[in-house]
Amino acid sequence: QQGHPESIVKDGFIDVWDKPGLGITLDIELARQYLEPEDENFFD
Repeated sequence: QQGHPESIVKDGFIDVWDKPGLGITLDIELARQYLEPEDENFFD
């Protein structure tokens, strides 16, 4: 499954974490598929 397993938006808001980060892990290989050609080295 791609994306977050459940909605993180509740009543138009997202809870702010009390620790660093967003609480998600970015799938870089999946994200690379959506880069524009001029951004091909964005994750390198």
